[in-house]
Amino acid sequence: GVTMAGMKRWEDAIKCFQKASGLTPANGEYLYNLAYAYHVQGMPELAEDSFLRLLTLDPTEPRAHWYLAEIYLSRGDKPKAVEHLEIVARNREGRNQLGPLAISRLNKLQ
Repeated sequence: GVTMAGMKRWEDAIKCFQKASGLTPANGEYLYNLAYAYHVQGMPELAEDSFLRLLTLDPTEPRAHWYLAEIYLSRGDKPKAVEHLEIVARNREGRNQLGPLAISRLNKLQ
């Protein structure tokens, strides 16, 4: 799936990620890749569902919160977007490189 995504073959990547996440539903990285592929392909409902499922595995996953905020902003749902951006901004773990971007986005929204 990652190879297909790297080649911008998103439909093939989605098929791979669907299979991988179905075989190993507790693997958050597979679910993230599937959600991101849906997002890139302009499938916000499927992306939202997958990102929300990812958050059931890892409620602090900053990438899921970041992209959910993007989805909600595109729908004009600023309160939901702010909620997810605030989670990204508060999460200061080493893997969260989105924290500063979330703070900047929050400042622009308020």
